[in-house]
Parts: sequence; C-alpha cells; structure tokens
Amino acid sequence: MPKRIIITGGSGKAGQFIIAHLLAQNYDILNLDLNPLPAPLSNKVHTLKVDLTDNGQVHGALHSHFHLTEPFREPLRQVPDAVIHLAGYARNMIVPDNETFRGNTLSTYNVIEAACRMGVPKIITASSLCAYGVAFAEGDVDYPSFPVDEEVDTNPMDVYGLTKVIGERTARSFARRFGTDIYAMRLGAIVAPEELRSRFEEYMHSPEQYKVIRMPEILG
Repeated sequence: MPKRIIITGGSGKAGQFIIAHLLAQNYDILNLDLNPLPAPLSNKVHTLKVDLTDNGQVHGALHSHFHLTEPFREPLRQVPDAVIHLAGYARNMIVPDNETFRGNTLSTYNVIEAACRMGVPKIITASSLCAYGVAFAEGDVDYPSFPVDEEVDTNPMDVYGLTKVIGERTARSFARRFGTDIYAMRLGAIVAPEELRSRFEEYMHSPEQYKVIRMPEILG
C-alpha cells in the first residue's frame, strides 16, 4: 500500500512541484486548499476545500477519504503517514497585516494540533528566511556575522516574518508535548523554472535595487 500524505496549500507554486514529485514516488496524496489544482495534477489528486483557520474543518479534513469514488473503496479514519503544511499568505501586503497574522498563525496551529492529536508520525511545515528579519525590514539590518545561519536570532519587524517565527515555536511546542517529528523548513524565494531567467537577470543587471540602504544615506 502506498504511503499517504496530506498536503495543505498544494495548489500553490511550491505545492504543485512537491505534489508532482510525490506522485512520481508513488505516494497517495490529498490536497487541502481553497483553490483547485490545475490539470493534469487534478486528475490524480483530490482537492478538499478547507478553511484551515476553522479547527473543526481541519480535524474533519485529516480524517477524510483521499479519493471520491462510488462506493468509497478505502477504509475511513486511516492515519496519514505525514502532513505537509504549506498553506498561508505567502508574503506581506496580500491582505492587511492583522489578517496575515490571523490566517498564518491560526492555520499553522490548527494543522499541527490536529495532526498530533490524530497520531500522524511526521509533520513538515513551511517557515521562511523572512524569520531572520531581512527581507521586509524597515531600513538596514546588522548581524554579528555572515553568512547568516540557523544560529542567528530570529527577530523580524514585519508581520509575515513574525507569523513564521510563531509557527516555528508552535511546532517546537507540539513536538515536545506529543513526541511527533516536526520539521520547520525556512524556505527562500520560490521561483518556478520559467521565472528563473527574468528574476535572476534583474538581480544581475540591477543589484542596487535589492540592496537594503540606511535611511540617512537616502536622505543625504
């Protein structure tokens, strides 16, 4: 029997590539997302529309069938082998800050809590390099040493980075409480193959646009 994985936010940019990779490894997948998967992935993976900020919906979704068949051929209440949590607002200024905070922190809490209480043995959640507080800082940021690594303090100013730090602490707390293997991956920018040329040509030809400059330098 193939291993069963539930992924949240699988319809997003990173999620689609992860789903394609897992399908190639013969995993059985259920996608929890408010948006549908595009074809051809939608022909192989069922998407259950779930509001992850609703704790009851999350618990119900984790106990769901993976496939819509008549009749259902798989036994209900199977514990997934893993949960991958990618869903959430992907940056600042998609919605107002308070909604970014509510949506990201509450969905992460609900998914981790439901998976731990269900007995899921492994959880992977998407954190971000924004936890270090560089990308959306208000002005320049100084660090005691470079390159920045995992030992550097996480001290973001922006709400998106803050939600990722809270998500990491949530994961740590539940891992200690339940003994579950939980991994928070601090992801960098998610760039699709077709975006590589345009994105990195910008970086190479106009690096000054991406330099963080102190306000006194701007004001003269």
